[in-house]
Amino acid sequence: MCSRAMQWGQGAGLTTTQVTTTEAYLRFILTHQWAMAHQKDATGGVLANLIEIQASQDTTWLICDSCAHVLGYDPGLYRQYNRQGSRPPGTGPADESKVALAAMFAWSDLYDDWPTGIRIRADPPPSASMVCDFCRRRMYPDEQMAMMKRVAVESLEEAGALRRRGSPINKLDGKPMALWVACPLCFARANEKIKSKR
Repeated sequence: MCSRAMQWGQGAGLTTTQVTTTEAYLRFILTHQWAMAHQKDATGGVLANLIEIQASQDTTWLICDSCAHVLGYDPGLYRQYNRQGSRPPGTGPADESKVALAAMFAWSDLYDDWPTGIRIRADPPPSASMVCDFCRRRMYPDEQMAMMKRVAVESLEEAGALRRRGSPINKLDGKPMALWVACPLCFARANEKIKSKR
């Protein structure tokens, strides 16, 4: 991840899935090894190549203690796989769709815009559709969205589960009310982050 020189037995042995589906890893490589990606293509089309390369790794990843902590793993729990020369459970390529979703969220976090160069569906969303106030993704008409009040948004932000970027809707059915729109992907992601902290 950080290219630090180290002995095989010193680091944590993680699987491709553990590393490449972690947004922290994808944010790191988009600001280091792939730092030029956004300049070359602001739509995020270059992510397709990045996702394919990263997800296809089928061997154990040697990760230093510092990077293991960044990824949210205790290096001590995974060091045994390197010392024993064994492979951690789940070693092999990662599910590209999970890597893609993590990469798109990492891109959105870094550049305050959803990467339109890769899509979650074959057809693009309509240009007049609602935009998520958290990931900035344009939603499809058949997607269910969550309308969130200020207290809920502030609570999720405090927990590190969401970060708002859009302005609230100021009226609902003619009544004054500050509501933020969350797409189903952001809503599910926020719930996962809250569960992982319990």
